Amino acid sequence: MQRALFDRSPRSRRRHRTGPPAPLRVLAGAVLTCGLVLTGCGPAEQPAPPPPAPGSPPADEDMSEATSDEDTPDEPEDAAHTGTDQEFARRLLAHHQLLLEATSLAQDSGEQRVATFAARIAPERQAEADELTAWLTAVEGAPSGSAPEDLVAEEDEQSGLPHPDLVEQLRTARGTEFTAPFKQVVAELYDCSEQLAQSELQEGSAEQMRALAERTLDEHDAERAELEAL
Repeated sequence: MQRALFDRSPRSRRRHRTGPPAPLRVLAGAVLTCGLVLTGCGPAEQPAPPPPAPGSPPADEDMSEATSDEDTPDEPEDAAHTGTDQEFARRLLAHHQLLLEATSLAQDSGEQRVATFAARIAPERQAEADELTAWLTAVEGAPSGSAPEDLVAEEDEQSGLPHPDLVEQLRTARGTEFTAPFKQVVAELYDCSEQLAQSELQEGSAEQMRALAERTLDEHDAERAELEAL
């Protein structure tokens, strides 16, 4: 009896298995797995876009308008300077150059009071001359807000300067003979540069040149009394 219970042959174990053979189970599992993968990895269904608001243009029209706006170049802005600014800068630079020459001559004149006054005003005039030169270089060739006929001719840029004979007298005078022509040259340069500054403040548009015009007027107010006292 005990031998009958435990003596089970391999044949009897195979008869008790249920389901399809092993190869079929592997194939079925592979098919099921592939189906799950395809189902899970497929593209998700996108929701339909909301309908356009009432009165809004079609989407194609919006895109065409946006494209046309982007492709259209911006219109050029108004020029940042005018012929008045250029005239002011060129003429004031010529005045500063002559004034710097006068202050340099004053150092060798033998007149100590004149030399002291000249040494005090020269650094500021040199800084302004450098500023004018840099500005004129920066705007060279740039569009101007003025018509071509409004620009100042180069031959007119020397107008308003002291007479050449007076300048020559200043270059040759020494000692007590130097003071009178020096005062006259500087006073005439002040008169003309003040007129240029007033015109710039009335008609100019470049902020840097307008600021320089205001400084010119302020400087002359403080220096004229000292110049006359020499």
